[in-house]
Order: sequence, then C-alpha cells, then structure tokens
Amino acid sequence: MRRHVSLELAADPAGVDEAARRVVALLDRVAPDVAFACELAVAEACANIARHGFAGTAGRMRVVARASDARLAVAICDRAPVFAGSAPPMPPAEAEGGRGLPLLAACMDRVRWFRTDGENRLLMARRLDVC
Repeated sequence: MRRHVSLELAADPAGVDEAARRVVALLDRVAPDVAFACELAVAEACANIARHGFAGTAGRMRVVARASDARLAVAICDRAPVFAGSAPPMPPAEAEGGRGLPLLAACMDRVRWFRTDGENRLLMARRLDVC
C-alpha cells in the first residue's frame, strides 16, 4: 500500500516539527527504531534548512514523502542560498557541531543533494520492513 504527503511549510521550528510528525505518520506499520531513524532524518534536514539555509530569516520548504511497504522516499526542497552538500564523517565526540549531515547518512540508505531550478533539493530514501 502506498501512502504520501506533500507539505509547504515555514522553515522554522514549527515547520520542522510538522514535517517530521507528518512523515513518521506514514510509517504506522514499521518497526519503532526504523520509524525513529526516518523521523530524525527529516527533522534534522528541515532544521538545517531553517538554521543554516535561511539563517533565521523567513523562508519556506517543501516536503514530499512517499511510503510503501518496502521503502520511504523523501524530497525536501528550499530556495535558500546554494547548498550542494555531502555527508562528511562524524566529528569527534568533543566537537560542538557537525553531526547533522553524517546523521542523515546514518539514518537513511540513500542521501543526495543537488541544485536545480533555483532550489536546493535533498532526496533521501530508506528500505522499510513492514511489521
């Protein structure tokens, strides 16, 4: 069974929470640890857009997620300044930051960023084993 959600949200804490909540709601028959990892990835990606992409100024983000019994795919798009990221290794424990992008890579099977049509686009996917 396929489920999907398409959201246009403010790039702020309320938008981050709404995106994570709505995406994880698609995963009602997924093991709790897998659902948590997917929720964490969406929340971290959206928080990065709000915190770093728009740097606290007003902005919008679009979140589209599709879930089947086998896979979750999420696209998160924004018109913040150019970001063509990659997931660096996890920083040392004493580091004060730098865990966001490695966390996305750890939570999802596939993470890819690119810029097209004036948008930053983050595509993430994870295999699901439905209970």
